[in-house]
Amino acid sequence: QDTFNFSNATVFADTVSIGLVSMGCTQLQQRVNLILTSIERERARYCLKCSSEKGSAYSSREGGSDCGLCLKDNYMDNDGNCQECPDGTVCDRTGSTLGQLVVEEDWFRFAAESTEVYPCPYEGHCKGGNLTADASCKEGTKGPLCAVCAHNWFLDDGAKVCKNCDEATASFLENPAVWILLFFLGMCLGIVALRKRLARWLGPRAVNWIQEKQLRWAHLFRVGESFPEQTKVLFSTWQIIGFTSLTLKDVVMPKAFTRVVIFLNELTSFDFISVIPVECSYPGYNAYNKLLSLTIGPVCVAVLLGAAFLIQWHRKPERKAEFEQRYFSIFLLLAYILLTTMSVVLFGIFDCDEFDTKDRTFLASDYSVTCNTAEHTGYKVYAVISMLSPLGGPVGFPLMAFALLWSFRRDIASPEGRTLQSQIRHRRKNEQLKPLSFLFDPFTPSNCYAVCIDCLRRIGLTGFLTCIPDVGLRCTTGVLVAMLAISEKLASRPYHDSLTNSIAVSCDMGIFGVFLVASLLVSGGADADSAWVSLALLASVFIGAGLVTLVQVRESRRLASILPPPETKIEWAANYN
Repeated sequence: QDTFNFSNATVFADTVSIGLVSMGCTQLQQRVNLILTSIERERARYCLKCSSEKGSAYSSREGGSDCGLCLKDNYMDNDGNCQECPDGTVCDRTGSTLGQLVVEEDWFRFAAESTEVYPCPYEGHCKGGNLTADASCKEGTKGPLCAVCAHNWFLDDGAKVCKNCDEATASFLENPAVWILLFFLGMCLGIVALRKRLARWLGPRAVNWIQEKQLRWAHLFRVGESFPEQTKVLFSTWQIIGFTSLTLKDVVMPKAFTRVVIFLNELTSFDFISVIPVECSYPGYNAYNKLLSLTIGPVCVAVLLGAAFLIQWHRKPERKAEFEQRYFSIFLLLAYILLTTMSVVLFGIFDCDEFDTKDRTFLASDYSVTCNTAEHTGYKVYAVISMLSPLGGPVGFPLMAFALLWSFRRDIASPEGRTLQSQIRHRRKNEQLKPLSFLFDPFTPSNCYAVCIDCLRRIGLTGFLTCIPDVGLRCTTGVLVAMLAISEKLASRPYHDSLTNSIAVSCDMGIFGVFLVASLLVSGGADADSAWVSLALLASVFIGAGLVTLVQVRESRRLASILPPPETKIEWAANYN
């Protein structure tokens, strides 16, 4: 007969103990089944006790007498309590603890005792896993959220990734915004400096032929007198949309739209330092250095403009009015362009991101800068003072524009003439007003302060938004400011050209569309991967450009049909014989 020895087996089942026994297999099997049934009954009773008395997330170890385990999708903190695993972590097994939390790729955790996990702003910088702080950052990155480039690495603003400085030249040359700016700069310098030399080299016959073709093309593609103002409207719109890469940086946008926004920001912000890998030649470059360069650099340019004016005035005093208009118009144009960039940079000094503790508070635009320091307080004071600068300061430039317009309000708002067109012509002939024409010329006399309102709109949709900590409230504020701008333009019709009014309203509607879609993305009402979201955002960007193009094509055809074709002139080339 088969026998089975069961020696000194002690099993937790209502404190049932079995000593040395020798019995047949059939009898032993019955006894073991009975014991196992008792064990499972006791275990189920104790597990039920954990879930009912401690919570649904608790469990116990096999044979354990306490609820010392947390079920799947939960972890046990340092106080012995089960907590739900935060987004960005992997808790796919029972028994996870705070120190054992596994972080997903592209998420960041500051320390092993940290209970918060944060998404990394730059894709591919964070490795994930059971790692924290700099150990979780990939090569070339470091700091909070792995958003700071290591020594001998630089941040490629276009790709939003840290690259080795060995790739700096290639990265700079691959930037399309750089080539566009160099192209226009080269054209301007070539026309000014090389025109006569090129004409001598080509000869009179070739120059005459080029001039004839130039006149023919100019006749076919004439632009209306409102084209500069329409271009300015479009430029300011693209500036606002371009800076959503900073003002709405916490909103997950479609990748196609993000690439367009970064390109527009590089093209219109005139922040040339951002497209140059400064970190490679100047290690330690940060937001403070950027603030100083953007505030001191334009002042140096203004000094050079003033010096050029004084030199030319001294050499040709009879042309003082002409030089005054030229250089002051350049000054106003420079200040107008820099207004949006300066607003974002100056207000951005006050925009800090606070993480799981107050000791971890960093500048939102540059995580290498800690906010809770005396140095940062000093730069805040400097930023407030810089806001008063008339050269692009978000307070100084609107006040300067208002003061200048107020000083000449009678000639600007109430010029002679019975009709609108006669008033505009008379205003343009006023020699005293010519240096200020950039501020008021596109607008009707009754809207002489429209440029000040436009400045407030641009500040409210860029720099001011950085002062709002909640991203949802930022989007809502952007929607409201855009709606106010649309309503104001529809009610006042500020531009004396009706087509420019339509283009301005359309551009504001495009901005409204961007912030509205961003609000839907934040609230979960839209998906960044949806095709209609990408199309709506891209349409919001290019609606203004499309209208400007259509208007100018229509205007050029109209002018070509009513104006006689130009006569070919040979005197232009005769000067180079």
